Amino acid sequence: MEKSEVVVYLANIKNADASALYEKFKDKIEPKRVERIENCKNDNEKKLLTVTGVLLQGILAQQGVAASMIGYGLHGKPYVKNRGDVFYNVSHSGDYVMIAVAGQPVGVDIQKPVPYKETLVNKICSFEERDKLGQEIVKHLNLVWAVKESYTKLTGEGITRELAEISFEKNDASLVIKDNGHDAAVGEVVYSDDLYEAVIAAREPFTISALNKMMI
Repeated sequence: MEKSEVVVYLANIKNADASALYEKFKDKIEPKRVERIENCKNDNEKKLLTVTGVLLQGILAQQGVAASMIGYGLHGKPYVKNRGDVFYNVSHSGDYVMIAVAGQPVGVDIQKPVPYKETLVNKICSFEERDKLGQEIVKHLNLVWAVKESYTKLTGEGITRELAEISFEKNDASLVIKDNGHDAAVGEVVYSDDLYEAVIAAREPFTISALNKMMI
């Protein structure tokens, strides 16, 4: 893939038959995910793991990537072994799974609102962001969470980071993401509706060449 290219897949999995998909495509799913699926006791989580795994391997196969080529970084960020031209990241929330395949490392997050709590605001927002929350506080918090989660998935740090240290500037759908006040990444709001916010973050500017919406 070209370094600046990002292809996004957004799938509504509400009506997916996870058991049937697993039986049909089990041998295509990466071994680590298969282990997680078979050890999972929560039905909803198991469904997410299964459908995401099936979608992911079908999408990566288009780039010549097999399940055996997937590895994981220090904090669990997935990557493609021995390929410097294909990167991917995955997120899921509520009824949606989002997968981005790119020519450079990316982080993605799709987020359904969580109930407002002051402790959550204090955890994820800087002092400046707390002052700007305004009336649509739940919707705005959802965007804040999605931006910061996408950035920490880009860096591979995940939940180990202090989210209040990360901030951003938004111009329409485009984002400049800052880490401790310094420009650190660029981003884009790739999907937004009455509930969900979905964000992609990368170190260098990128173009979303396709947004593929699917019902599973």
